[in-house]
Amino acid sequence: MLDYKKIDEKIKEYLKNEEQEFDDCFLGGVSLEKISLVEKKLGVQFPTSYKEFLKKYGSGGIDGIIFWGIENNNVDINKNTVLFNTEKYRKKGIPDDLVVFRDVGEYVVCLETKKMDKNAECPVVTWSYHDKDGIIFCEKNFYIYFLKCVEECL
Repeated sequence: MLDYKKIDEKIKEYLKNEEQEFDDCFLGGVSLEKISLVEKKLGVQFPTSYKEFLKKYGSGGIDGIIFWGIENNNVDINKNTVLFNTEKYRKKGIPDDLVVFRDVGEYVVCLETKKMDKNAECPVVTWSYHDKDGIIFCEKNFYIYFLKCVEECL
């Protein structure tokens, strides 16, 4: 089990410094049923660390770093979510095993689900249709990537 306490503490520190509330930055966790529905629609399995993010935070981010996920409160999962954006980039040629959870402008950041390891984790990679670099390794798993992004905000 991944320990999101470290990330929670860093997010709280950021929010305190910026005088912001959690609800201003994250939309709130979602159920395993909703997560399973999105996995089925995309034809992939999410890694454990991303599922934990979805259960705890749902979608959102800090300091302009937005992580697409699944929105709670009966919000349509087909709008500006991990489902919507992954399907959008699939129409632009992204491989079907990549799940887009962040747009950085020149490229998107993805979960490379076909490379799931024995711990149900997969690499975080980047992909761009603007160049021919293809899939570029970014981090070992979503948890490490998310933690590093949060730490950069402090």
